[in-house]
Amino acid sequence: MDKGQLIDQWIEQNHSTIVTFLQELIKIPSVTGEEGPIQEFIAGKLQEMGLEVDVFEPSLEELRQHPAFVEVSQGYEGRPTWLEH
Repeated sequence: MDKGQLIDQWIEQNHSTIVTFLQELIKIPSVTGEEGPIQEFIAGKLQEMGLEVDVFEPSLEELRQHPAFVEVSQGYEGRPTWLEH
């Protein structure tokens, strides 16, 4: 069985779990400035999978020091960023 067939088989076996996850995901508002709840949801799912997740709010003042910084219309308070290891 090739990789594509294995993926198709996994999707078929996990169809209801995938649909439930997507239904939960799209119920959470995620417009710019209000990303906190969706990020918390995704971080929680990654943790449930056994992954280590670092959650932090970037410092706007520190970001402004970077030469590639592009000004944003609002800060990052309540809009955490996460990394999985």
